[in-house]
Amino acid sequence: MIRLSHFLRGKRSSAKARESHSVRDYRALVRAKLKSLPDDPALALAQAIGAPTMADFMSIGDGHVAVLRHHGLVDGMTVYDLGCGCGRTAQALVRHGWTGNYTGADVVQELIDELARQCPGYDVLLNVTPAIVAPDASLDMVFHWSVFTHLYPGESYLEGIAWKVR
Repeated sequence: MIRLSHFLRGKRSSAKARESHSVRDYRALVRAKLKSLPDDPALALAQAIGAPTMADFMSIGDGHVAVLRHHGLVDGMTVYDLGCGCGRTAQALVRHGWTGNYTGADVVQELIDELARQCPGYDVLLNVTPAIVAPDASLDMVFHWSVFTHLYPGESYLEGIAWKVR
């Protein structure tokens, strides 16, 4: 598994040239929110992923856990949160006492840093590729919330076809 500090090493200029608009735009949004709320970074990050208040952030996360449980999530599973953000679902899993192996992947370092702070037992990684970074047959459940909202409609379709586990 690739850890956050080991991913995307190399020439910055060439990586930046290949960076998609969605990654650039989302990073800029997160940084703007952090700048606008310097005394409340947790709220800034919650707003960057679409929750206006911390109460909304928690409530939406609780709803995510209910949906996951409805669709078969049980203790002991290995799950992969594609586009984990700052850990809205991860934090709710902790609040609800879920035990298992969690990996969250996102394209914004500040978001996954917050998830790592809030849920220290969970794995996080920075990933800007259209791939799920996990060994074959190692995951019980893969889920995502609001990932395609950051892409143009055509990209959602094309990227959805190209996703693979590696």
